[in-house]
Amino acid sequence: MPYFITFEDHVEYALNVAEFTKQLKTRWSSVEFEDIDPEEGFYVLRWWLHEDNVDHVGGLHSDHQTIDLDDFPEGIAPFVVWFRSIVPSQYRLMLAHDSSSDEIELTENLTADEIEKL
Repeated sequence: MPYFITFEDHVEYALNVAEFTKQLKTRWSSVEFEDIDPEEGFYVLRWWLHEDNVDHVGGLHSDHQTIDLDDFPEGIAPFVVWFRSIVPSQYRLMLAHDSSSDEIELTENLTADEIEKL
């Protein structure tokens, strides 16, 4: 069930891959990364987060703004809350499911419980 985190209005902001990788390692010490072929061009970073005997898969797209997460709402909630906390608050972030046109804004006070209700 892919979910996507995107920046609203395609702002002039790009995640720095090296810094983002470091932040993932700091938050999830068991994170594993996939070797990315630069010729592929779709992802600049792919990862697996290991929590409670479950792997959560995510990827940063080549636009350095879009993140996809392959999991159910309860699986992505901790990542989504964490990600909102590392992106400067002046940038609006949206969360959407790939099979729906609905999206929700990721506000700074959004909780994991609210995301799990999606």
